[in-house]
Amino acid sequence: MLAFFFSGCVDVSQEAPSKNPTILSVDFSCDRDEDIWSLRLFADAWTSGGEVVMATDDRLEIHKLDSIRAAPHGEGDELLLQLSIQSNPDDAAGGSSTGFLCTDSQHAALSVRVGIFSFDNEQETDCWQWGPEMDFSSLDYPLCPEVDPSEQS
Repeated sequence: MLAFFFSGCVDVSQEAPSKNPTILSVDFSCDRDEDIWSLRLFADAWTSGGEVVMATDDRLEIHKLDSIRAAPHGEGDELLLQLSIQSNPDDAAGGSSTGFLCTDSQHAALSVRVGIFSFDNEQETDCWQWGPEMDFSSLDYPLCPEVDPSEQS
C-alpha cells in the first residue's frame, strides 16, 4: 500500500533585488574538439538574462544569454550561452548555433558585446565589449567599456 502525504504550500517567492546588476567576469572561449563557442558570465545581482552580439565586418549575430544559476537572495547570477558551429553559416540559429568558426583567425577578427538586463524592468544595466573596435550604436546599443575578458575571470 502506498501512502501519500501532502504538506501545505509554502510561499517561496522573494522580493526582487533593488540593485541593478553589473558584470563581474566573463569567460568566452571556443572548444575546437566539440565545435562549441561558450560564454559564461557572472553578475553581482539577479538579472533577467542578457544579450550577446558577435560580429565581424561581414557577419553579425545576436544571441540571448540565459540565467542558469541565481543566488537565493539576489546577490548574484550566472548566465551561459553555448553555440554549436554550423558548417553553413546561413543555417545558424539565434541562441543555439553560430556561423563563426572556431579558428584563431576568426577569434582574432570577432568583436563581441555582452549586455545584461535588470531583473525587474529588463533594461540593460551593464555591458562589456572586446575584440576589434566596432560601433554597435547603429543597432541602438549604448557604448560599453572595452575589456579583455581573459583578464577579468
